[in-house]
Amino acid sequence: MSYENMTIDERIESYLIEKGMVNKFAIEASKREIEVTGGKLSDSLVRNSFVNQEHIVEAVLKVTDANLMSEEKIVEHIPLQLFKDYHFKVAAETIKDVFISTTGDEFRLAKVIKEYYPEQSIVFTPANPEMIDNYIAKIEMIHDSDASDLENLIRRGISLSASDIHILQRESTYTVFYRIDGVARHDKEGKLKDYLSISARIKDRSSMDMAEKRIPMDGGFDVEHNGRKISLRVASVPLTSEKESIVIRIIDPEKSNIPLGALGITDVAKWRRGSRRLEGLNLICGMTGSGKTTTLSSTMRELDRFGKVIYTAEDPVEHKIPFIRQLNINNDVGLDFNRALKAFMRADPDIIILGEIRDEETARNAIKAAETGHLVFATMHTGSILGSVNRLRDLGVPLFQLKTVIRSVLAQQLIRLECVACDGLVTENKEDSCHICGGSGYKGRTIVSECHYFKDEKEVGDIMENREVKWPTILEDAFSKVLSGKTNVGELIRIFGPDAEDIMNERKEELESLGLVDKVGISNENI
Repeated sequence: MSYENMTIDERIESYLIEKGMVNKFAIEASKREIEVTGGKLSDSLVRNSFVNQEHIVEAVLKVTDANLMSEEKIVEHIPLQLFKDYHFKVAAETIKDVFISTTGDEFRLAKVIKEYYPEQSIVFTPANPEMIDNYIAKIEMIHDSDASDLENLIRRGISLSASDIHILQRESTYTVFYRIDGVARHDKEGKLKDYLSISARIKDRSSMDMAEKRIPMDGGFDVEHNGRKISLRVASVPLTSEKESIVIRIIDPEKSNIPLGALGITDVAKWRRGSRRLEGLNLICGMTGSGKTTTLSSTMRELDRFGKVIYTAEDPVEHKIPFIRQLNINNDVGLDFNRALKAFMRADPDIIILGEIRDEETARNAIKAAETGHLVFATMHTGSILGSVNRLRDLGVPLFQLKTVIRSVLAQQLIRLECVACDGLVTENKEDSCHICGGSGYKGRTIVSECHYFKDEKEVGDIMENREVKWPTILEDAFSKVLSGKTNVGELIRIFGPDAEDIMNERKEELESLGLVDKVGISNENI
């Protein structure tokens, strides 16, 4: 396609549509928004979760004469001294590439910076010395000890991709833990007087009572980071001896806006088949912390937000998605899932999404909504496909009703991935540890799952009555990811316990032939 005589916005628009990254309805909605608010089309597309920032970066580089000279991304896993020594800045990051501007030796810098981005290609873009100076000054300010302790804690949590920050008050100190890839990691010990200042600041910004330590409290506030708004959800828990624990949940839109196909769901096509139906019930199942909310959010982003009227009831809404009507559950005023569902049914819905089915009345009404021509999505706290269907029956839903409405069921768990920079090497000495994973041996997580699309009523009946599993189980999916080298047997055992040991015994020869037993220091006797 020729991009001559087009504005930059028009070029980006044409490229995104041509590559199937966005549809014409999203483009039109963003254009109407910027007619009112002003600004650039690309910013509106990202803000409304129609595309990721990396799609915009790709489009800019492919179809315009512009470069990323004026762009910047603040990163904290690269030492400040390195920025000074090589005089460079990180302009942008995508899944495949890291864009660097420097006035120094590109060849030498590429070798150094590759250690910090082992899975991405290093791409150099034109440099502006003054902009690089300003960028390094910002990094230096962040490292400045004059910045507040709270700001440092939050920035570090974001840079570590932590989901939660735990701040624990003790007798004479306070302890900070970051939950990274599902595991709490001890990070800091500080003075008690500093904790009192931090806790007061957190409560003040979260609209909580700063002097109260006797009862649990909830609140939250937002911070800006790399040009995007990050929501922080705060909970305080009273402990013995007038102490407390404060937990900050980090809700980063960049982490939540993940395409469904990139989550690691092995049989994602089966899940999508249910999502494309006009009516019926689709379930996402898993324990607390298994990634159900993220999967549900990624699914919502694939739905038709313009041709369909979509309502959600969530407790609470974590990922705000434009053009979807999202409701926060508020039990204090009697607004529970069941009441929200009844309200939706009177509001001309096409698709209804429930954060959770947890009681008999909600289960019955969800089935009723699916029977009356609506597509319903919901989550449940069960660990398998059969377990979720049995749970609905325990809640009073008869088999004859399930046969007519059940479509796709996905059961999932999160498992850590081996760090590609150090090949999963675990180290206890911080000075010698991998700067990508911090010595844990793991970086990032993926979904292990079992998924099935029920094509007709007979199949539902056969599976329920005979309890026949016609799909790879979640444990088998996890084991296949061990064999592929994505994770290891140590992580398999951590997640699945004795069940993991059983499958390892059954398939011991496969593990030994690939050298995956000795790699994590587990002897043959242990399996």
